[in-house]
Amino acid sequence: MAIQHHQLARFFSWKNIKITNKMFLLLKYNLLFSLTIGLFFILLFKNFTLLGHDQGAQLLFNFNLPITRQFNFLLMTKTVILFFTFFYSLIKNYFELNFKREIVKIYLPWYFLYYLLTITSFILFFAFNPYKEFNNAINDPNLVYKYFGLTFILLIIILINISYSFYFYFSKKNKNKLKENHWISLAFSTSSQAILFLFFALIFWNLIEKEGQISTILNQGEFYNYLQQLFPVKNYKNILVIIFSVLIVSVLFIFANNSRILFLFKKENALKYFKNLLVVLTFILTTILLWFIIIISSERGFYKTIDNVDSFTISIIISQIILSLLITAIYIISFYIEKIKIKNQLMKNLYFLIVLLIMWSSLFVFSKYLYYQKEQNLLLLFNSLFSITAIFFYFKKNKKIDFYKIFFVFIFLSLLISFLFIESLILILVSNDNYHLLAINENLSTYDLFLILIISLTILSIISIFIELSIILLKIDFKKIQISKKGKIKNNEKI
Repeated sequence: MAIQHHQLARFFSWKNIKITNKMFLLLKYNLLFSLTIGLFFILLFKNFTLLGHDQGAQLLFNFNLPITRQFNFLLMTKTVILFFTFFYSLIKNYFELNFKREIVKIYLPWYFLYYLLTITSFILFFAFNPYKEFNNAINDPNLVYKYFGLTFILLIIILINISYSFYFYFSKKNKNKLKENHWISLAFSTSSQAILFLFFALIFWNLIEKEGQISTILNQGEFYNYLQQLFPVKNYKNILVIIFSVLIVSVLFIFANNSRILFLFKKENALKYFKNLLVVLTFILTTILLWFIIIISSERGFYKTIDNVDSFTISIIISQIILSLLITAIYIISFYIEKIKIKNQLMKNLYFLIVLLIMWSSLFVFSKYLYYQKEQNLLLLFNSLFSITAIFFYFKKNKKIDFYKIFFVFIFLSLLISFLFIESLILILVSNDNYHLLAINENLSTYDLFLILIISLTILSIISIFIELSIILLKIDFKKIQISKKGKIKNNEKI
C-alpha cells in the first residue's frame, strides 16, 4: 500500500512538472512573438508611431523654431517612454520567467502585469498621437500636459517592480532567513528608482511654460534659459553642476539596478543572463533587419539609384559582397573539414574575430568609393547577413564559449541593431530632404562612426585574446623553468 502511494505521488509530481514546463514554454514564446510582431508593426507604421504625422520626417531634429523644438521634444519624450516601457516590460518579463521556471505559477501575476504594460505601450504608440492633426495640436492648450501624463507609466513600472521585489524578498526571507544587507539592497533599489522618476518628471514639469491660455515647452522659460547657458558658458559653477548631476544620476542608476548587479556577480548567473539576452537581441535584430530591407527598397530614389549605377560602382559592390561571402564560406567549411579544423578554443575565438574584422574593415574601405548612401546600405545589409551567419555557426560549433565572448557578441549585436536602425531612420529623413542625422561633422559620417565602433570593438577583443595567449605562454615557460631547476637539483644531489 505504501509503495502504491509513493508511486502515485511520483506520478502526480512528474505530471505537475510536465504542466509547468508546457506553461513556461507557452509564456516564453508568447513574449518573443509579442516582441517581434509588436516591434515590426511599430516600425512599419512609423509615420503614426515614431514621426507624429506624415510630414514629421521633415521636422525631426530641427530645433531652430519654438514650434519645431516643442514638436521634437514631445515626440522624443513619447518615443523614449513608450519604447522603454515596451522593451523593459518584455525583457524583464523574459528574464524573470527564465529564472523562475520552477515556480512559474507563483510568478504568473507579475507576468500578466508586465505583459499588460507591453500591450499598453504598444497601443499607445498608435492611439496616443496628438500631432496627427498638426495645426490643431499646436493650438491645443493642454498639449504639453498630455505628453507629461505619459511619464506616469514609468511610475506604474516602479510600483510593479516594488510589489514583485518585496513579495519574493519576504518569501525567501521566511524560507532561507536572508541577511539584513538584502533588505538594505532592496530599499536602495526601490528608492533610487522612485528618485530617478521624480528627477525626470520634475525636469519635464519645470520646462513647461505658460503663454496666455496655451502651455508650451522649450520656449523662453526661466529653467530652459538656464539649461541653454549651462553647457556653452564655461565657468566653474556650470562645470560643477554638470559633474555633480552626472555623478548623482549615475549613482542612482547603479543603486536602482544593484539587485541585478549583485546577481550578475555570480559567473553562472551572468552567463545564463547574457545567453538569454542574446536570444532577445536575435529577435530584435531579425525585426530591425526586415524593416531595414523594406526601407532601402521602398524609400524615394532607390530604383533610380540602382538604374544609374556605373560599372566602377557595380564592381565595388560585387567585390565587397564576394569577399564577405568567401570569408564566411571558408569559416563555415573549416568546421567540417578535419584537416583544417581548429580544436583549440582560444584559436577558434581568434579565427572568429579575424573573420568579422576582415568583413567590416573591407566594408569601411569599399564604402569610401561609393557615392550614394543606399549603395553603402546595400553592402551593410549583406555584411549584416554574413556576420549573423558567422555568429550562428560560432555558437553552433563551439559548446564551451566563455562569458567574455558572449559579452562581445552582445555588444556587437547591440551595435549592429543601432547601426541598422539609425541608417533606416536616416534614409527616411533624407528622402524627406532632412539631413540632420547624416553626419556627425564635416569629416565623419554616421555610417563611418558605426563602422569604426564595430571595427574597434573587434580589434580590442583580438588584443584581449593575444594578452590571454601571452599569459598562458608565460605560465608554460615559468613551469618549464621550475621543472628544469628541479631537474638540476636532483642531478646535483646524485653527483
